Amino acid sequence: MYIANTVLYMKQYMKQYMINLNELAIFVEVVDSGNFTSAARRLGLPKSNVSRKIALLESRLETRLLHRNTRSMSLTEAGRRYYEHCSLVVNNAREAEKVISGLQLDPSGTLRISAPTMVGVYVMPQLVSQFLSDHPNLNIELILTDGAVNLLHENLDLALFSGPAASSTYISRPVGRVSRVICASRRYVELHGEPSHPDDLQNHNLLEYTSWNNNRWRMRRGGVEKKVDIIARYAANDVSTIQSCMLTGLGIAMLPEGPIKHLIDAGKVVRILPDWQLKSDEMRLYYPSRTHLPSKVRAFIDFVMDPIRELPGLKRY
Repeated sequence: MYIANTVLYMKQYMKQYMINLNELAIFVEVVDSGNFTSAARRLGLPKSNVSRKIALLESRLETRLLHRNTRSMSLTEAGRRYYEHCSLVVNNAREAEKVISGLQLDPSGTLRISAPTMVGVYVMPQLVSQFLSDHPNLNIELILTDGAVNLLHENLDLALFSGPAASSTYISRPVGRVSRVICASRRYVELHGEPSHPDDLQNHNLLEYTSWNNNRWRMRRGGVEKKVDIIARYAANDVSTIQSCMLTGLGIAMLPEGPIKHLIDAGKVVRILPDWQLKSDEMRLYYPSRTHLPSKVRAFIDFVMDPIRELPGLKRY
C-alpha cells in the first residue's frame, strides 16, 4: 500500500509541476500574433486547438493570462509577467535549434578518433593535416591504442583499426590494406649476412612489434605456409620504436611497408626473404550509426573514403 501511494503521489507531482513547453510556445505565439486566428495560422493548427491549449495552461496555473472576447484580446498583469519569462524560454529554444542546425551545416568542434599506433604514426599526420586545412573550425583529438575500442563508452566519434569491432552494431567501412615486409638496415646485412630461408631467421637478431605477432612470424610461398617461432632480441608495442631500432642496425624486423618503401628503393633498407608473402592487415573505419551523423563525422568519413585520395601507408582496394 505504501509503495502504491508513493507512486500515485509522484505521478500527481509530475503532472502538476512538469512544464509543458508546447503550451508555452503556443502562448507566446498567441501574444506575438495578437489573436488566436493569426497564431493558429502561423502554427499550422486549428484555432480550436490553440484556444484549448491556452485554457489548459490557465487551468494548470490557476491564473487568467488573457482577457478575451469576440473582438479583442489583451494580457492580464499575470499574463504580461508570464509572457516576459516564457518568451525568453522560447527564444532560447529557437536559438538552440539554430546552433544545432549550424553544426550540421558547418563542421565544427572536436572530433575524437581512435587508431592503432602504427596508423597514428604513419598515416594520420599527413591525413589530418589535409583534413584540418579544409575544415578550419574543426579540431581533432587522436587516441592511440592497438586494441578494439568501445566507441560509446570512450566517447569516440570514429575508430580506425584492423580486426573485429567491440560491438556488432557499429558501422564498418573498409579503407585499405597495410602490407608487411621483413627488413633490415644495409649495415646489419653487411655485418651479419642475409637470411635465404625462413628457418635462417632464428640465427639472427630479431625485433618484434608485439601488437602484430605472438612470437611467431607467418609467411607463404607457392601455396606453402611457413610459421617461424622467434625469440626477439628486442620487442616493443610501438611500431616506430621497432623501426628506429631496425634502422640503427640492431636486427631484422617485420614492419609496415608503406613508411619504409622509399628507404628500400634507395637501398638503405634491405627487404629480407622477398620471395615470401606476408599477410596484410585490412584497415577499417568504424562509427556508431548511419543515422543523424554529426557533420564533423560525416566530413571525415567522406574525406577518408574518397577513392582518389592517397592514404600514406595504405593500399586502396
